[in-house]
Amino acid sequence: MNKLIVLLGLTMLSIMAKSQSITATPNPFVQRTLLNYTLTVADTISLQIFDVTGKQIINVKSNIYLSAGSYRDSILMDTFSPGVYLAYLKTKAQKPVAARLVKTGVTGIQAIVSPVQTKVFPNPTTGKLNIDVETSFIGSQITLYNSLGQIVYVGKATSSRSIIDLSPYAHGIYALFVGSTTGYETYKVIKE
Repeated sequence: MNKLIVLLGLTMLSIMAKSQSITATPNPFVQRTLLNYTLTVADTISLQIFDVTGKQIINVKSNIYLSAGSYRDSILMDTFSPGVYLAYLKTKAQKPVAARLVKTGVTGIQAIVSPVQTKVFPNPTTGKLNIDVETSFIGSQITLYNSLGQIVYVGKATSSRSIIDLSPYAHGIYALFVGSTTGYETYKVIKE
């Protein structure tokens, strides 16, 4: 009998040690992404999307009871600006988890229309990527995301021309954000 109680206790600890998870695919995305999340135990959940200022912009689910299992919600963000967002999954029994969402407005290699004109070249590139910014954008942050939405480069535009060496990065499509307090621009960068 004691062995059974110990085994049940260890099984419950094992189940409780596992935590819920959340991912988004595709990420980066243009209009729509799928939030995939797993609950290891039945729980009451809330799922929201926040912008970088911490403002809630979408309430996907609020205080909904779900059984343990895998779930998927399609999130349409076609009316929101390109940028970085946070999908936040909160439960009553476990620690909250989050996934970074990268929304691009890029449908080609050209930049999104913006009051600031930044030049990104050569694009596609096999190595060095030049980023020419206007004077008002000197000091702005330059962030490069891979196709999984992970930040692979962060820097500052310290002069009118910044150069990123992409030669050590994998071939593929990247999202480049150049931004300051006056605005930002998003580019699709192809590494060959």
